[in-house]
Amino acid sequence: MLWLIPAKKNSPLDMLFAKRGLDYLETQDVQVIIKNFYETKSILGLLKEVRSVRKLTRERNVDLIHAQFGSTTAMVALLTGLPFVVTFRGTDVNGDPASSHLMNFIRKGMGILAMHFSRGNISVSSQLKSKLGPKGADSTVIPSGTKTELFRPIDKSEACMKLGLNKDLYYIAFASGGRRKVKRYDLALKVCELLRIKGHRIELLEIWNTPHDQVPWMINAAEVTILTSEMEGSPNIVRESLACGVPVVCFDVGDAAQWINQDPSSALVINVQDMVDKVDTILRNPPQRQRRINVEQFSETNSAKKLLNFYRSIHGTL
Repeated sequence: MLWLIPAKKNSPLDMLFAKRGLDYLETQDVQVIIKNFYETKSILGLLKEVRSVRKLTRERNVDLIHAQFGSTTAMVALLTGLPFVVTFRGTDVNGDPASSHLMNFIRKGMGILAMHFSRGNISVSSQLKSKLGPKGADSTVIPSGTKTELFRPIDKSEACMKLGLNKDLYYIAFASGGRRKVKRYDLALKVCELLRIKGHRIELLEIWNTPHDQVPWMINAAEVTILTSEMEGSPNIVRESLACGVPVVCFDVGDAAQWINQDPSSALVINVQDMVDKVDTILRNPPQRQRRINVEQFSETNSAKKLLNFYRSIHGTL
């Protein structure tokens, strides 16, 4: 099995969530080889990547390629001529506000084209699946798994001490995605500004390129996590925060509602002022730091088991 994962040379932790479940698969005798794919805008660069992937598959006797993103990554898998599957994760279907309409159309088109020749495909949320057209009806929904033994409730004072933060301040956790336009970092700053006007001593705790084992400490140092994105596929920060027992306040994007509606302390909002009011309520009456929903439903092992069943349904020898 070859996992083809898009990567950025200046962002070593980007797409880390695409590698989740690897440990479980290996316990089931599924050998996974990971190849980073550095996206190229040239035809020559694309063909070089195709040749590189084909060479690797011959050397390692690969049975199946898993493109862990649509668009160019899926197209590389298609052009190898080998059996492949695709996971659609977000901007490969929704588009990216920082890109032109033409570029978004091309990227989505490549993913949809590849999907028609794939052995099967996965969507990380049912909302994303609904945007894949008629062929998307066959898509299997598997969210990225959450390492629930790592993301767990921790006392705020302990988390602040670990990170060298002031336990007397209120912190708001925010996964900025490198301040990409789609994440609306400006709105997160606006929320903090309005909360300060209400009298709260607030700091935004930006999570980006943070070592994975440090992220749970940052979430637990916060009173609340906010998500201000214009669009999402299946935001990991929502599940990670809920696994830590930290409430989430966010717009109704991706599959956020599926998880947030299970937690009485979290909330979906429709605009910035609504978000400010909900966060203000949480700050004035913070919930007990404990898990309030069943996290096993999105645990890393549970998602990996679904992935293994998917593989076996389209490639019986695995």
